[in-house]
Amino acid sequence: ASVSPRGEGAAFAEKLRARMIGALEQSFSAWLPRILPETTPANVETGRAAKLVLDVGGEPIVEALAVRDPSFAILVGPEGGLEADELATLVANGWRPVSLGSSTLRFETAVVAAIAVIRAVQASQPSFGASSSGQ
Repeated sequence: ASVSPRGEGAAFAEKLRARMIGALEQSFSAWLPRILPETTPANVETGRAAKLVLDVGGEPIVEALAVRDPSFAILVGPEGGLEADELATLVANGWRPVSLGSSTLRFETAVVAAIAVIRAVQASQPSFGASSSGQ
């Protein structure tokens, strides 16, 4: 099956899910992240999760993590990043821009890196209150 170069469509979603399952099995992790359906920046539903949007201009992700946040929603934009107006809409809707450093990563790499940082911080602070649901 072909995958759209822009990361769209059912074939792309299945390929991404298969990669996530493979990584889960390889790491013996306890949870599989959920991929939410495509939507507009103003309509992203996260429940009660702390909202983090990856952006190279954001504050370092480690500084944004708080003990009171037991679960996290991580939003990534397309290859090349979010448009300025999209980021502004997200910030207006409670998303906190966070950075993994000065390099621009592929979106799937950025998500894995963000999850790894969050899990490392949670592991170093047992009182962090991490949810096992993986949200």
